[in-house]
Amino acid sequence: MSQPLAAARTPAGPPAEFALTGDLARPARLGVPDLLAWPRHRAEVAFECVTSGVQHHTFTGPLLRDVLVDGGYAAWT
Repeated sequence: MSQPLAAARTPAGPPAEFALTGDLARPARLGVPDLLAWPRHRAEVAFECVTSGVQHHTFTGPLLRDVLVDGGYAAWT
C-alpha cells in the first residue's frame, strides 16, 4: 500500500505544507510542489501495528536528510 506524493495535490482544503525551522541557515515553508521537485527515493518498509499486525508499505519522495542539508542544518553542512 502506498500513496504517491502527487496524490496529496487535492483541491479540497488548504494545500499541504510544512515549516522547516530550528537550527537552520535557511528556514522554509515547503509544499507539495516543492517536494515534487526533489529527487525521489523509494523505501519499502515493514512494521508491526498493535491493532492490525505486520504492515508493509512503500514510500516514495525526497530524503529528509537532503531537505535539511538544503535548509542549512548545521549538523550536516
